[in-house]
Amino acid sequence: MKKMSFKKEAGKQYDESARNLAKRKCTMIYLVVFYILYQAYGIVNSKLMNETTMTWTGVIIGAGILVVGSLTVAVFATIKMGKELAESEITEDAIEADINREADCGRDEETYNEIARRDRNEETYNEHTTTNCREEAETN
Repeated sequence: MKKMSFKKEAGKQYDESARNLAKRKCTMIYLVVFYILYQAYGIVNSKLMNETTMTWTGVIIGAGILVVGSLTVAVFATIKMGKELAESEITEDAIEADINREADCGRDEETYNEIARRDRNEETYNEHTTTNCREEAETN
């Protein structure tokens, strides 16, 4: 596992879609955190306005649990985002694996077709001719 890294390092390539996904997930978690903090504020505010029958002990315990819990979730989200951003780095091994996968893709499709023809199962033949290899070839 790689160390957390929030910034891009010069001279390295990154998977931008993975980085954007990590940022969006963290943003969504932060929105939940702010909502929970807002609920804690609501509990305290309702006690200050004498709109609730809760005791001060109950208010402090309830709001405290919400605040501590939301801050814990925020720290977890930040750590998770940092790790995902660090893992978005494209290494030489990943580039070589993609090249090898593309080279093997045609052979895999031929193997599936041969097996399907040998079995004389029309459903299997149709299923294997629409493999990811064909979809990747069309997108490239």
